Amino acid sequence: MSAVVITAESLRMAAVSIQRKQANPARSSLMAFNRSIHPAYIGGAHIDRLIAALEVVERGEISRLIITMPPRYSKSFNVSESFPAWCLGRNPDKRIIASSHTAQLAYWV
Repeated sequence: MSAVVITAESLRMAAVSIQRKQANPARSSLMAFNRSIHPAYIGGAHIDRLIAALEVVERGEISRLIITMPPRYSKSFNVSESFPAWCLGRNPDKRIIASSHTAQLAYWV
């Protein structure tokens, strides 16, 4: 059986991590992040499922995700705008590739 050693420094770091999450819920939730940058942001069941899937990607549980939703369902905002900003804010060492079917849209993203 191996022993677990808990140091004062590890306890301090855990406390700081908890304080940061409580002080800024936008760092731990994509929906909270969306609402912090757009206070009038209104979700829905389809947005909740989309955000849950994007958070699974961010955690590294899956590496690829195909999203098929009709036009005007907030795909571009959630996937191309807020998710990369939120993900890179949480993981500055990650890389994100954005692509599009048209050059004009690709430059915009």
